[in-house]
Amino acid sequence: MKSSRKLQKLFSSIALVSAWEHGRRLLHPVDSRRIFASLDTLDFSGVRARDGYRPNPRRIRKFIEIVQDLWLDRSPPLQILDLGCGSGHFIYICRLFGHDGMGLDTDVEPLYRETLPILNVPRVVSRIEAQVPLPDLDRKFDLVAATRVCFHFKGWPQHLPGLSTMFAPDS
Repeated sequence: MKSSRKLQKLFSSIALVSAWEHGRRLLHPVDSRRIFASLDTLDFSGVRARDGYRPNPRRIRKFIEIVQDLWLDRSPPLQILDLGCGSGHFIYICRLFGHDGMGLDTDVEPLYRETLPILNVPRVVSRIEAQVPLPDLDRKFDLVAATRVCFHFKGWPQHLPGLSTMFAPDS
């Protein structure tokens, strides 16, 4: 590759935006201790006694990183729908930044059934399948996220009829 092309890439708008974002994260980091401290105040003792459950710090840090990637740590309050919400930690962390949201997931995992009320995360029970509309949730969302899901079909957003109708105007 020619050095002129390398210099062009180095000073492209994408590289500058990326450098700006990394600089902002260094200057205004998310206080993960506050998030872990808030989780420590919740009563997981019943779940812990049966399943030995503790919030996984690595997974929580990943959710914090996703919050930062989506600029949710510095955006105005949003309504968020988390497809495949699992235990609800993503919405819980988003709420710590002033957002509101709900999850949509199956009801297969008993552990998730127990952690969602502890985290105070509302969930609609539904299975996400290709070409099957999502249930009517009686509200609109600014952001629809699917942070930790495993869809068994490719190009899943295009295969969810009605997904665009879930967004609030100007979202």
